[in-house]
Amino acid sequence: MTVALLSVLAVTVWASVGPTVVFQLDGNATVDNTATLTCLDNGGNPLSPLPVGCDDWDLLNGNGSGGSAGNSSVRTFIAGPSSPETFATGGSKDPLDITNWRWTTGSVPAKDNLTNGYAAAYDASFTNNELILEFGADRLAQNGDSNIGIWFFQQQVAPQPNGTFSGMHVNNDVFIVSAFTGGGGISTITAYVWDNTCTKAVGTTVGQCADSNLRVLFNSATVCGSADACALVNPSPISVTWPYTPKSGPSGTVPTGGFYEGGLNLTQQFAALGVTTLPCFTTFLEETRSSQSTSAVLKDFIGGSFPLCGLTVSKACTQCNVVQNGTVLEYTASGQVCNVGVGPLFNVVVTDTPQTPAAPVTINIGQLNAPSSTFNGCDNWGPILIDYSGPNAPNPATDQASALGFTAQSGGNEIDAKPTGLKTCPVCVLNPNLMVTKTCSTNIQTMGTNPAFVVVRSDYNGTVQNTGNVKLTNVFVTDSPDGQTFNLPDLLPGATECYPDPTSCAAVASFFPSTFTPVSPGRATFSDAVTASGKSALPPNTVQTAGPIQATCPLCPPGSAACPAP
Repeated sequence: MTVALLSVLAVTVWASVGPTVVFQLDGNATVDNTATLTCLDNGGNPLSPLPVGCDDWDLLNGNGSGGSAGNSSVRTFIAGPSSPETFATGGSKDPLDITNWRWTTGSVPAKDNLTNGYAAAYDASFTNNELILEFGADRLAQNGDSNIGIWFFQQQVAPQPNGTFSGMHVNNDVFIVSAFTGGGGISTITAYVWDNTCTKAVGTTVGQCADSNLRVLFNSATVCGSADACALVNPSPISVTWPYTPKSGPSGTVPTGGFYEGGLNLTQQFAALGVTTLPCFTTFLEETRSSQSTSAVLKDFIGGSFPLCGLTVSKACTQCNVVQNGTVLEYTASGQVCNVGVGPLFNVVVTDTPQTPAAPVTINIGQLNAPSSTFNGCDNWGPILIDYSGPNAPNPATDQASALGFTAQSGGNEIDAKPTGLKTCPVCVLNPNLMVTKTCSTNIQTMGTNPAFVVVRSDYNGTVQNTGNVKLTNVFVTDSPDGQTFNLPDLLPGATECYPDPTSCAAVASFFPSTFTPVSPGRATFSDAVTASGKSALPPNTVQTAGPIQATCPLCPPGSAACPAP
């Protein structure tokens, strides 16, 4: 299985889009370049010039394990097992839900033994952004006609080891019935959608219930090139590039009537039923059947992945701010989630996973429709705010986003977007800063009693202010040369605390100076300094200091009554 999601091509847009516009439904597997075996418009006329995207199965399938995507959005090649997987029990009927189906390994008539199955989808500018399904198969023997059914499921449907199948039907699953006919030419093709409002058969006209759970989507026998759906088989032996060995004949050559191919413009057929939202397929299954009846006995089957859905997510971490009084680093993240498939996705959720210890953030997008001429398939998410606090807060932080959605409102298959990978956010600019002030006064203090003596005492106090943008912890003031240290409370940006006692700005600390500087007879001064320090509460947790701030105190101020006359 190989996937190439939705290549948008700069080519001519054709007014009428059928399955032959992008694919050579001509009864062989080779990309032909002759004028008569090329892509056709819906009138059956060769397109000229050729549109980019006129593919065939040899190109897409290659050797079975490789090949080129051509211009397909999705392509799948499934090789049948050596021992056929076959339906079992009467509950294995197309109008019944998958929970009733059973399977086993065994044998089927060679004409009903599918050797390979393949499918492709096209959805690009040259299809008017309409979804075109192409499908095909080859079988072991051609000794008689055989009928074929092709299911496109929205849930993951696959055989389980216990003989059941995974998954359930979802409304708008698509079922195509056609036939291997021995002589080639026209093969009648009928398409249905799963619709659980159909309770019984009403008719075979488009829009009518053909059976329980099956509503007619298309019903016609048409030549490929003249309708929105068609199918045919090879009218003569053809060579193929992938491994193929018939029951009789040379390997690599499919005998007449052994190769089947067809196509369907799903957008046009759904529009005829009034449905504008296309289903998002994930798997397909091809089966051989006893007839073209909706209740035919089912025989051989092969199937596998057919991922018609896709999801991408992007993100950017655009800024960082210091918030909550300088205690939190707050990063801003946003991005876009895009549906890059061809059908809607439901319950889409984006998860932004920041660097620990911040917790993941979930953003519910809901339903996200596929791209169209009026919608690019994308929705913006965010902005979201991611907060970190404490000394271990990352600066800068890293962050990544992921997204998932489902192919159905309930019970659909999960579609995951590739995570964005770690994105580095901008660095938060921190500006820890302090300002300290000091005032002092001089007093004469009598000490002792016998004899008594007087000494000079200096009383001082001041303030410390956080003039930065980050909270400061471990704040203290140190006086020099006195050596006293005063611890203060943490300071938020703009806050001021008094020292020596934060509870009273009138409180003072004292020391007794021993060194004086004469300034005039009978007069002198002395001085000391204070230094403030604090530590940033956010990384890089730098220690910030202010000062030293020096205050000069006069011992005998001029005119002071405390000073003796000279």
